[in-house]
Amino acid sequence: MTKEYRELLVEYEQKVGEGYDKTLVTLSGGALGLSIAFVKDIVGDNTAICTDYLNAAWICWSLSLAAILAAYYFGQHAYRKTINQYDQNKLSGDNAESPGGCFSSVVHILNAIGGVLFLSGVVSFVMFSIKNF
Repeated sequence: MTKEYRELLVEYEQKVGEGYDKTLVTLSGGALGLSIAFVKDIVGDNTAICTDYLNAAWICWSLSLAAILAAYYFGQHAYRKTINQYDQNKLSGDNAESPGGCFSSVVHILNAIGGVLFLSGVVSFVMFSIKNF
Protein backbone atom coordinates (compact mmCIF):
# COMPACT_ATOMS: atom_id res chain seq x y z
CA MET A 1 0.00 0.00 0.00
CA THR A 2 1.33 3.38 -0.96
CA LYS A 3 0.83 6.90 0.28
CA GLU A 4 -1.03 7.58 -2.96
CA TYR A 5 -3.56 4.92 -2.00
CA ARG A 6 -4.24 6.71 1.31
CA GLU A 7 -4.60 10.03 -0.49
CA LEU A 8 -7.05 8.41 -2.88
CA LEU A 9 -9.10 7.16 0.07
CA VAL A 10 -9.21 10.64 1.56
CA GLU A 11 -10.30 12.05 -1.79
CA TYR A 12 -13.07 9.44 -2.04
CA GLU A 13 -14.22 10.30 1.48
CA GLN A 14 -14.66 13.89 0.38
CA LYS A 15 -16.64 12.82 -2.69
CA VAL A 16 -18.81 10.18 -1.03
CA GLY A 17 -21.93 12.23 -1.76
CA GLU A 18 -21.44 12.13 -5.52
CA GLY A 19 -22.52 9.68 -8.18
CA TYR A 20 -25.09 6.99 -7.59
CA ASP A 21 -26.29 8.23 -4.21
CA LYS A 22 -26.68 11.83 -5.38
CA THR A 23 -28.60 10.74 -8.44
CA LEU A 24 -30.86 8.43 -6.46
CA VAL A 25 -31.64 11.13 -3.90
CA THR A 26 -32.47 13.55 -6.71
CA LEU A 27 -34.67 11.05 -8.51
CA SER A 28 -36.49 9.76 -5.43
CA GLY A 29 -37.01 13.21 -3.94
CA GLY A 30 -38.09 14.64 -7.27
CA ALA A 31 -40.46 11.77 -7.98
CA LEU A 32 -42.01 12.08 -4.54
CA GLY A 33 -42.45 15.84 -4.86
CA LEU A 34 -43.73 15.78 -8.42
CA SER A 35 -46.14 12.94 -7.78
CA ILE A 36 -47.65 14.81 -4.85
CA ALA A 37 -47.94 17.96 -6.92
CA PHE A 38 -49.39 16.33 -10.02
CA VAL A 39 -51.62 13.60 -8.60
CA LYS A 40 -54.63 15.90 -9.07
CA ASP A 41 -53.74 16.19 -12.78
CA ILE A 42 -53.67 12.42 -13.15
CA VAL A 43 -56.92 11.83 -11.30
CA GLY A 44 -58.70 14.93 -12.58
CA ASP A 45 -62.22 15.50 -11.25
CA ASN A 46 -62.71 11.77 -10.66
CA THR A 47 -62.26 9.95 -7.41
CA ALA A 48 -58.86 8.26 -7.31
CA ILE A 49 -58.91 4.48 -7.55
CA CYS A 50 -56.23 1.99 -6.61
CA THR A 51 -54.70 4.46 -4.18
CA ASP A 52 -52.69 1.62 -2.66
CA TYR A 53 -50.39 1.95 -5.68
CA LEU A 54 -49.93 5.64 -4.96
CA ASN A 55 -49.29 5.01 -1.27
CA ALA A 56 -46.81 2.26 -2.16
CA ALA A 57 -44.96 4.63 -4.51
CA TRP A 58 -44.70 7.32 -1.86
CA ILE A 59 -43.56 4.83 0.76
CA CYS A 60 -40.97 3.31 -1.60
CA TRP A 61 -39.55 6.70 -2.57
CA SER A 62 -39.42 7.82 1.06
CA LEU A 63 -37.66 4.62 2.12
CA SER A 64 -35.30 4.96 -0.84
CA LEU A 65 -34.30 8.40 0.42
CA ALA A 66 -33.85 7.03 3.94
CA ALA A 67 -31.67 4.16 2.66
CA ILE A 68 -29.42 6.52 0.72
CA LEU A 69 -29.12 8.93 3.65
CA ALA A 70 -28.10 5.98 5.81
CA ALA A 71 -25.60 4.94 3.11
CA TYR A 72 -24.04 8.42 3.28
CA TYR A 73 -23.70 8.05 7.02
CA PHE A 74 -22.16 4.58 6.93
CA GLY A 75 -20.03 5.53 3.91
CA GLN A 76 -18.26 8.16 5.95
CA HIS A 77 -17.56 5.57 8.65
CA ALA A 78 -16.30 3.10 6.04
CA TYR A 79 -13.81 5.59 4.65
CA ARG A 80 -12.62 6.63 8.09
CA LYS A 81 -12.17 3.00 9.08
CA THR A 82 -10.25 2.30 5.88
CA ILE A 83 -7.96 5.25 6.51
CA ASN A 84 -7.34 4.00 10.06
CA GLN A 85 -6.72 0.49 8.74
CA TYR A 86 -4.22 1.90 6.26
CA ASP A 87 -2.48 3.96 8.95
CA GLN A 88 -2.18 0.84 11.13
CA ASN A 89 -0.99 -1.27 8.15
CA LYS A 90 -3.96 -3.63 8.46
CA LEU A 91 -4.83 -3.74 4.76
CA SER A 92 -1.92 -5.91 3.65
CA GLY A 93 -0.20 -9.04 4.76
CA ASP A 94 -1.46 -12.41 5.93
CA ASN A 95 -3.97 -10.95 8.38
CA ALA A 96 -5.26 -8.20 6.08
CA GLU A 97 -8.63 -6.77 6.96
CA SER A 98 -11.36 -5.91 4.51
CA PRO A 99 -11.20 -2.17 3.76
CA GLY A 100 -13.93 -0.39 5.69
CA GLY A 101 -14.97 -3.56 7.44
CA CYS A 102 -18.68 -4.10 7.98
CA PHE A 103 -19.39 -0.44 7.17
CA SER A 104 -18.52 -1.06 3.52
CA SER A 105 -20.90 -4.00 3.38
CA VAL A 106 -23.69 -1.95 4.94
CA VAL A 107 -23.17 0.80 2.34
CA HIS A 108 -23.39 -1.67 -0.54
CA ILE A 109 -26.58 -3.20 0.86
CA LEU A 110 -28.20 0.19 1.49
CA ASN A 111 -27.33 1.40 -2.02
CA ALA A 112 -28.93 -1.69 -3.53
CA ILE A 113 -32.00 -1.33 -1.33
CA GLY A 114 -32.31 2.34 -2.28
CA GLY A 115 -32.20 1.48 -5.99
CA VAL A 116 -34.74 -1.31 -5.70
CA LEU A 117 -37.08 0.89 -3.68
CA PHE A 118 -36.80 3.71 -6.22
CA LEU A 119 -37.69 1.37 -9.09
CA SER A 120 -40.52 -0.16 -7.06
CA GLY A 121 -41.89 3.34 -6.51
CA VAL A 122 -41.75 4.04 -10.23
CA VAL A 123 -43.64 0.83 -11.04
CA SER A 124 -46.24 1.56 -8.35
CA PHE A 125 -46.77 5.11 -9.57
CA VAL A 126 -47.08 3.96 -13.19
CA MET A 127 -49.69 1.42 -12.12
CA PHE A 128 -51.60 4.11 -10.22
CA SER A 129 -51.45 6.41 -13.26
CA ILE A 130 -52.64 3.69 -15.64
CA LYS A 131 -55.57 2.80 -13.40
CA ASN A 132 -56.63 6.44 -13.10
CA PHE A 133 -56.40 7.55 -16.73
